[in-house]
Amino acid sequence: MKVELTPDAAQWVEAELDAGLFPTAEDAVRYAVNYARVSQLRSELEAAEAEGGSFNSDEVRRFAHEHLDNVARTHGEPPISPVSQKIENIKRIDASIERHKKLLIKLAQ
Repeated sequence: MKVELTPDAAQWVEAELDAGLFPTAEDAVRYAVNYARVSQLRSELEAAEAEGGSFNSDEVRRFAHEHLDNVARTHGEPPISPVSQKIENIKRIDASIERHKKLLIKLAQ
């Protein structure tokens, strides 16, 4: 699949590559897509909680499982299984987000 980035997105990718944070442009874009997925999932959970919901870990796992399967189907990707693998992927993405948060703050200043 070929994707044409907006000038701002392309500039972000170049800055990430120049900073040595990603080995390839594809890795930087993959990170951005994963970040968007995690952000969407967090927003949905926070919205539900703000409406008075509370969640135990099993409910969060089930919700994450259903959401990620739906995203995978929407984007034509096969669902990832088992659920624990998805949760580990989210944890890995969260760790990556935290590592890059400081850099993104510096770039925004």
